[in-house]
Amino acid sequence: DHILPASRGGCSSWTNLVSACKECNNRKADRTPEEAGMPLRVDPYDPACSYRVGGFAERLPVLLSS
Repeated sequence: DHILPASRGGCSSWTNLVSACKECNNRKADRTPEEAGMPLRVDPYDPACSYRVGGFAERLPVLLSS
C-alpha cells in the first residue's frame, strides 16, 4: 500500500510502500495513514541502502552489475 497514495502524487518506492492486508488497504483508501488513523508500526526504508549492525544503520557497498 502507498503511504502517500499514488492518486495524490505518491511514488512506488521502498520509502513510500508498506505491506497491508486487503481489509486494511481498503479501509485506508485514498488517505495517508495519519488521515486514516492508522499509524505506521515501523518507518519504511530502502533495504539496499541500509541494514542494522549492533543497532546502528550502516551503508551497504554499491554493487555494480556486469
